[in-house]
Amino acid sequence: MSDVVLVEERPGVAEYIALRQAMGWGTVDEETARITIERACFSACLRRDGRLVGLVRAIGDGCLYFAVSDVMVSPELRGGGHGATLLKALNAYLKRAAKPGASATLQPLAGREPFYEKFGWVRCPGGPFGQGMVFADVPPPVGGTFG
Repeated sequence: MSDVVLVEERPGVAEYIALRQAMGWGTVDEETARITIERACFSACLRRDGRLVGLVRAIGDGCLYFAVSDVMVSPELRGGGHGATLLKALNAYLKRAAKPGASATLQPLAGREPFYEKFGWVRCPGGPFGQGMVFADVPPPVGGTFG
């Protein structure tokens, strides 16, 4: 079995769609995938033999506002420290890109908060932040769940 390598790059459309499906997050059409990939301010891929097996992305303006949009590790690689590799790459990006007063947020799946806390993320409410909210009037994922 070959090594898994981290590369700061955007994933391809088809492989992004396939990884979302492998995660059980449903599917998106190619145009939606292309737009969301292009609009990320940061992307880092985990690759094994050139195949996408993990991804972390942040969206935002790249200097003052950041939101983590994807943290995915292919099911066959979970538990191998690959999520940690992705979070370390994300944190390094935030440290070099974020300007004074910046806000970096994420909305972890329920129960995953302890994982992020290991990398310096803190739960809300705290400081000036509330608990976090989601806009409920959006279409559900097609063929998947986030639970």
